[in-house]
Amino acid sequence: SSKEVVAVEVSGGEVGMGAVLLSASNCLLVLYMAVYHLVSNFYLETQIDQLEELFGAGHAEWLSSAFNFAFPLGGLLASVPVASLLERAGEAEYFGIATLLANTFSLCSLSSSRQPQLAAALLFGPVRCLTWACYFQFLSTESRYPPGLSARAMGYNNVVIAIVGAAGPYTLAYLVNERALLGGASMGMGKGRGDSRYLQAKLFLQLCNTLIAIFPCLLWRERRRKQAGAAHSG
Repeated sequence: SSKEVVAVEVSGGEVGMGAVLLSASNCLLVLYMAVYHLVSNFYLETQIDQLEELFGAGHAEWLSSAFNFAFPLGGLLASVPVASLLERAGEAEYFGIATLLANTFSLCSLSSSRQPQLAAALLFGPVRCLTWACYFQFLSTESRYPPGLSARAMGYNNVVIAIVGAAGPYTLAYLVNERALLGGASMGMGKGRGDSRYLQAKLFLQLCNTLIAIFPCLLWRERRRKQAGAAHSG
């Protein structure tokens, strides 16, 4: 049979920790979660500054308060439908839905209008709940992660995801501030340069967020190949 693009099947033979961590499916999973974590953490760390530059302190405070209320409540309310989705859908479907919603959130956060920014604030909690639930559900797949290795694989994966999610936003925020200061000093432009630089950073993150859609696409392709192989052998 042809070699699978994404899967690493572990049933039928002993597989080491290195093979599991370096499998294509696990590497793509870590990349997917690292990008999502970077996008969401950059939003968390720079949200109030961006909103103040776009709408002024009054509206920024209102949107930030709406976010602070909606974030935990949205995650809580999403937990039941997310659990139902993971119970019924396959890997390609639940990661596909997570990717669609994550990109909807990041596109809304790119807007300079209040309504899309409010939509982003309301979406953040449910999207975060769904994305992390998809991650843990994927790690529970025994054909990819043997029970004796899944907890260790999760630990190693989480270290990489946490490093990207912690260091990435600080790096991007530093570049935003440095560009704004240099631009303001050399060209007499203050916040305008900061707005432009925030937009460039968020466009870069949106591009990354779009590209990670390759993961659910490859999961869908993998499943189609398995189905075709099973039909051919049957």
